[in-house]
Amino acid sequence: MYRNRITEHIIIDSAELRRNPRNFRGHPESQMVGIRSLLGRVGIVKSLTAFYAPDDGLLTLIDGHARWQEGGMWPVEVVDLDQEEADLTLAMLDRTSAQAEIDPDALMALLDSLPSAARQSAGAAWSDDELAAIIRDTGSVAWADALGALPDGDRAPFQQMTFTLSDEQAEQVKAALDRARRIGPFVDTGNENGNGDALARICEVFNGQS
Repeated sequence: MYRNRITEHIIIDSAELRRNPRNFRGHPESQMVGIRSLLGRVGIVKSLTAFYAPDDGLLTLIDGHARWQEGGMWPVEVVDLDQEEADLTLAMLDRTSAQAEIDPDALMALLDSLPSAARQSAGAAWSDDELAAIIRDTGSVAWADALGALPDGDRAPFQQMTFTLSDEQAEQVKAALDRARRIGPFVDTGNENGNGDALARICEVFNGQS
């Protein structure tokens, strides 16, 4: 079992917290837009983390500087750390979170499950470069379009089509798409979405028989 260093949970005004003078992270406006979007739609869902600095006893932030900048009342987890432990936590906490790998398909499925307005809010948390990488990995131009991530000139000639299927129908569609992909590579379609190409191939066969 790991040692629990959280000693208390309090709710205090952000003015009573001191910015950590050793904080090395800047918080650009692009990040603040995403934070404000989440706070506005959902509210506070994560506490700030602070410790009593041993040199002067002031309650000093370790994690949550960007949210703290928004001011107001905040829940705070107070941890019992000495200066060396607090510095190590400051250096590593966000960095270890950032090293988590992203499953782009799972992320796309998660965001696709949100209503349109919520997807727009979620898009504020991702940079253009990050969105471009997700689009590249998933082939989901339509997903990026829903988030407003593509300039108008990059959206055409792609369209997003949504269908509601029963579980049995969904399995049939998945099997058909898989068979269509196995026929061979898609050439000169202009579409990087494999499912879209496979569906178009199935439709081409059906239209040829009609």
